[in-house]
Amino acid sequence: MLELDGRDEHSSSLREMYRDIVMAISARDPILGLVAKRVKVVASYDVPTAVTNGKVVKVNPRFLRSLPPPERAALIAHELLHILYLHPMRLKKYDPEIANIAADAKVNEALAENRFRLPSGAVTCDWLQQVAGIDTDFCRRASTEELVEQLAKKMDALQGVSVAIDLVFGGAAAEGGGEKGKG
Repeated sequence: MLELDGRDEHSSSLREMYRDIVMAISARDPILGLVAKRVKVVASYDVPTAVTNGKVVKVNPRFLRSLPPPERAALIAHELLHILYLHPMRLKKYDPEIANIAADAKVNEALAENRFRLPSGAVTCDWLQQVAGIDTDFCRRASTEELVEQLAKKMDALQGVSVAIDLVFGGAAAEGGGEKGKG
C-alpha cells in the first residue's frame, strides 16, 4: 500500500508505478508480492533513496522515477527483505555502516537468486570479495550477524565505501534502531 506525503503533484502516476512494481515483485516471488501489498510504503522526499525502520518503507519518488522499471521492483523488494529478515531489529547492536553493508549483501544475494535486476555496483557477496576479501561462499552461507562480524575485522578495506553504497541501494535500514538513514 502506497501512501503519499502530499508533496507530489503526480500522485496518480506514482500509484500506478507502485502497482506495476508490486506486480513485478509478485511475478518473481509471490510471497514477497503479498508483503508488498501489506507493508506501508510512504513516498517521501525526506529520504535520499529508500529506507525502512522494520515496519514502514519510505521511498523518494524522484529517486524511484529515475530507475528503470526492473530496478524499481528490486529497490522495493530490497527494503521488504530487510523487513522480512528483521534486519533493523537484529542488527541494532552492531556498527550501523558495517551492518548496512552486510545486510545489503544478504538481501541483494536473495534478490539475484530470484532474478531481480540489481543496479551495477550493487553490494553482493562477489562485491565483498573484491572490496574486502570476504570469501564468497562464506558470505552466502553465513548469517547476517556472522557476516557483520567478519566485515568488522576487515574494516580498513571498507573505509569510504559507504559513500559508494549510497548510490546503489545502500544501507540496510534507517530510522531508529541505530541504523543510519539509508535504505
